Amino acid sequence: MSGKKMIREINSEEFKSVIDEKEKLILIDFHADWCGPCKMMMPIMTQVANDYRDKLTIFKIDIEKNPDVALEYRVLSIPTILVFKEGKLTGKIEGATTKAAMDMKLKKYL
Repeated sequence: MSGKKMIREINSEEFKSVIDEKEKLILIDFHADWCGPCKMMMPIMTQVANDYRDKLTIFKIDIEKNPDVALEYRVLSIPTILVFKEGKLTGKIEGATTKAAMDMKLKKYL
């Protein structure tokens, strides 16, 4: 399965059920269609999805269509990636970053 297919778009209704995953780390990528840095992160997130497919799952959520979730988790800028482990928020990665920087940040959660 390619990384792009491994990153699924979710909505507010699906949010609670996807973060409750017990087997893997869950990354929620908050984005918007108009966000340039979010678009720059897509290839990196695809690589992360491929490289860590046995350890984590990535979902994307559009803040324009799902502002309630962004508000609840105080997502004030995009891209922002929230890290969940067994339903609990364990980390936040804000702003565009490189693949190497993402790898370093993810090591503390895996």
